[in-house]
Amino acid sequence: MEGNESDRETDDQSTSVRSLIEVTCGTKDLSTITCISLVQLVTIPAIIQEELVHLQKLSLTNGWISKIENLERLTSLRELNLSNNKIRRLKGLEYNINLEVLRLDGNPIRMLKESVITRLENLKELSLCNSCIHNLCQTADTLFSLKELRVLKFQRSKLRHPIDIGDKSEESEAKSNSPLRHATALLELINKSMNFNINERLSQLLQYHTNRTEETPPIFPNEPNDTNPESYESDEDSEGEGSSSDDIDEESWQIQMKMDSDRSEEQTLDDYLYDFHQVSPLCSEPHYRAYLIRSIPQLIFLDEREINQNEKALVSTIYNSHFETVPYDFPKVVNLTNLLKSREYKFACKGAPSLHLEESMAASFYVRHRRPRFEKLGISAEFIPRQFEYNPNRPDRLVYGTTNGELVVINPHSNKEVGRTHARSSAHVLGLCWLHGTQGETKFVAGSDNGEVRLIDTKLIQESKNPVVFNFENFYRLSSVTVNCNDDFLLTSGHTHDIRLYDLHTGKTVQNYHGIHSGYINVLKFANHDPNLFATSSFDHSVKMWDVREKLSKPIYSRRSRRGIVMVAWSPNDKYILTSAADNEVRQYIASDGTLDRSFDIKRTDNDHNYTRSYYMGNDYIIVGSCEESLVRIYSVNSGKLFRDVEFDKTSSGYLKYIQSLRSDPFHPFSFTALIAFRPPYLPFDLVKVDLFERKEYL
Repeated sequence: MEGNESDRETDDQSTSVRSLIEVTCGTKDLSTITCISLVQLVTIPAIIQEELVHLQKLSLTNGWISKIENLERLTSLRELNLSNNKIRRLKGLEYNINLEVLRLDGNPIRMLKESVITRLENLKELSLCNSCIHNLCQTADTLFSLKELRVLKFQRSKLRHPIDIGDKSEESEAKSNSPLRHATALLELINKSMNFNINERLSQLLQYHTNRTEETPPIFPNEPNDTNPESYESDEDSEGEGSSSDDIDEESWQIQMKMDSDRSEEQTLDDYLYDFHQVSPLCSEPHYRAYLIRSIPQLIFLDEREINQNEKALVSTIYNSHFETVPYDFPKVVNLTNLLKSREYKFACKGAPSLHLEESMAASFYVRHRRPRFEKLGISAEFIPRQFEYNPNRPDRLVYGTTNGELVVINPHSNKEVGRTHARSSAHVLGLCWLHGTQGETKFVAGSDNGEVRLIDTKLIQESKNPVVFNFENFYRLSSVTVNCNDDFLLTSGHTHDIRLYDLHTGKTVQNYHGIHSGYINVLKFANHDPNLFATSSFDHSVKMWDVREKLSKPIYSRRSRRGIVMVAWSPNDKYILTSAADNEVRQYIASDGTLDRSFDIKRTDNDHNYTRSYYMGNDYIIVGSCEESLVRIYSVNSGKLFRDVEFDKTSSGYLKYIQSLRSDPFHPFSFTALIAFRPPYLPFDLVKVDLFERKEYL
């Protein structure tokens, strides 16, 4: 009976849709129809699509279509408009290879699947305005394969001040004076709000539009910016004898001003003449337009604006200044896999420069392998991971702590569990740190938010014995633990203004240091090679450098950020420290004196709760993730340029993924693992390993 009712409903729907098409198109012979435009429709039933053999244009807008289906029968379809529906995934177009125009504006699509896009080899126009796409690099990589693509839209643009170019007889004169006419129009727009000499600014604008070189001065040298010099000032009582806070802060301020000036120079003049609406999230990524024009060279129009030769010349400069490129070109086709393998195993690589070899191999290999490999680590359904840490001494060990206090050791390559400890309480494990040297192969420190701090031996776990070597004195509201490189001392911090130093040989407390920050000390880290130096990061907007041999009444130096600092990390060679403040404020300082080396240009979300975490991935790159975003961004340490980003897609049920924590694999460059949280928040966390090179050794 239920089957008969379902068939009856399908027949009724088909009859209604057929009648609607017949009335709209004015014919009952569906085989002659070449164009259909309907609104507020769920879909066209398959039985009707079989009759639309000559249909070339189909528009189903402002409806409730949640997925693209049953279009494989419309083989003659050339233009498809599904704007303002409920489509979340771009699937179901694999058989429409003749499609030339695809409009999906106003749909909550977050990602373009390469397996679908690459089949649309005849696609010439793609419109995704007001979508949810925010992954710039991956989107560009996917669309690069569409060799016929000429028109691309992620937002709509409207000219603010139309310019009258006169009669057709004066067309050539108008073209020759276009820089002057654009500059005049722009000055009319802003003259009322800015006080400057019109003739002087007009001369600057005309020169800028004509030359478009890096040496051209900023369009508006006196334009205010949101950089606050006071945010770079060190605490008055926080300077070591060997540092000059005024000099260092002035240098930091000058670097930031130079970055802001460069960014203003790189904006094309036309940007000031347009209003943008129906904007997709990726349009707010830094240098979005330049990246797409350079990455998809076949484009002629982007966001309803023509890409002219002058803009292409400027784009090349912007791209090379802010994005990683292949550092050198191989003179002939080489086996990059073998070169990469040789590098990883420390053999000499023939046919490639030795300078920055790791970075060069990465960029070269990326050209060939654009899609990373994702692998979910095997986690028992009874566990909810909360923190994890790679063993820096053994490639086959990773430990994670759970929200119920369990500690689980796994082999990240074979994806098998090695051992586990039973829960002692319902506390969250927030701090994990492996020891170094020979002890580091089996021992690590674990700290929980209830104050428990323990030294664990994994060898005892495998022998089914009590794995606790020491129970240290509890530390109130713990959030971070760190062990120095000699395995002599352990430091703890948490949601307090204090830190504590323990002796790892005896398990006793050595010293309590009170009030070293005015806010919570979320993370502290010992240096990788110096047993005495450590850095602390706090929500009081500061990061401080210390030496355990001193009384800690005054730091070696202190540096400030605009927002609360979530964490600090050391580069593997201890040359730099990396600070991560809320909402993607990531800065790199020279560890020896605290000089600001660079501030990474990362898109802000204007959310103070978007807690950002960044780590070094070898000496050449950093990985950056935030708890309100599903992207991991990768930047070059040496240039500050964006190398690429990695998107974590929604679950099959449509739940969003966010980056809770992440770590790079110390034994496999360009591999990292992320702790993924979900929205809604009641779903358990996942540990997902990402391999940018798609290696096969440990599949």
